[in-house]
Amino acid sequence: MASTQDEADKPKSKRLFLNQVDQYQGRNLAKFLSRCVVGSSLEEPEEEDDAKSTDSFVPPPKEGCYEVVGTTKEKLPAGQTPDYIKEIINFDNKDQLYEILVECDVIVYDITEDPDQIDEAVWAVSELHSDLDKIEKPKMFILISSVMTWAKSKPLDPDDPEIPFTEDDYRRRKPHPNFKEHISAEKTVIKLGKTNKSKLVTYVVASGLTYGAEENIFHYLFKSAWHNAPELLCFGNGQNVVPTIHIKDLAAVLQNIADSRPKVRYLIAKDDSNNTLEEICKTVSGNLGTEKVKNITKEEALLNKEIDQSDFDMLLVNLRMDAVNVKENMRITWVSESGMVENIQGIIKEYKDTRNLHPLRVCALGPPAAGKTTVVKQLCDFYKLHHIKIKDH
Repeated sequence: MASTQDEADKPKSKRLFLNQVDQYQGRNLAKFLSRCVVGSSLEEPEEEDDAKSTDSFVPPPKEGCYEVVGTTKEKLPAGQTPDYIKEIINFDNKDQLYEILVECDVIVYDITEDPDQIDEAVWAVSELHSDLDKIEKPKMFILISSVMTWAKSKPLDPDDPEIPFTEDDYRRRKPHPNFKEHISAEKTVIKLGKTNKSKLVTYVVASGLTYGAEENIFHYLFKSAWHNAPELLCFGNGQNVVPTIHIKDLAAVLQNIADSRPKVRYLIAKDDSNNTLEEICKTVSGNLGTEKVKNITKEEALLNKEIDQSDFDMLLVNLRMDAVNVKENMRITWVSESGMVENIQGIIKEYKDTRNLHPLRVCALGPPAAGKTTVVKQLCDFYKLHHIKIKDH
């Protein structure tokens, strides 16, 4: 009898689908969720919470965690499934993919990194909706969309443009012209979740620009600083407010939704900062680079091969938003609640750890006029190292 009771008391895992688990967001969300015990966000967190750590070590999953299955953008070599993924889904047609989706408890589609995933996400939720009569296990569908669907929203008060948008204003949102497909997908997901909530409940998460781990959209800044660029580039005047969220904090939002089925179906996920692009650039430069920042025109920025059009659009967004429901109704052990600028030291350490970056130090010795300075300068230019000269000290 005792063993039967023990079995009943053990946490039960749930199967969670996540698309493109080989990309920045999918990979980091999967790592986080695969070590979250189902329902644990409903309880008071332990003092030493694994999720709070910003280092790259990932402890083995506990019993009763979310079992993550997912697709990949690039084909992984045979036998190379990451240990935080239960199963990589390879499919030849959508019927095969649907057979996997219908076996999952939670389906998460991220459309922020690859616009090609929008059609697949809309197809998936539409198929689930059309099969409501046949579905036995309740399904939860979460769409991770972008705050760019709010980018052209009119201020709540023209006389006070600093009043932030909240979830209550989501019907007033107006998208950036290049993100119209995203807002169309959002509307479809919300609509299809209203038919039979006991069978299919849907959520849309409007995510701020993600940072953390190996970095994503802000990688160009960290990379330039690490490579000892004379100055970091800030696009435009840099006075635009950029909504952001650490990737692990976004994962914690998903965990809370999956655990608690909140009543609010449209959620904003961002940290508590209202940093401008210039503040972010100056902070990265001051803590990892030369402390110098150069403002360049938008036209010059578009010539930068490191930045594509979508990233350019997002970096120039100017939005004040307040994630009211996340702050007031979710139990999150924040990694970076106050944003990039306030937490830059930990974020830089995380960047170095995740990318396995170690400083390279070289000392050149020799008699006067042997050419030390010339050779060392060439080495520093080639390896992008700091050139420390005797006369500097």
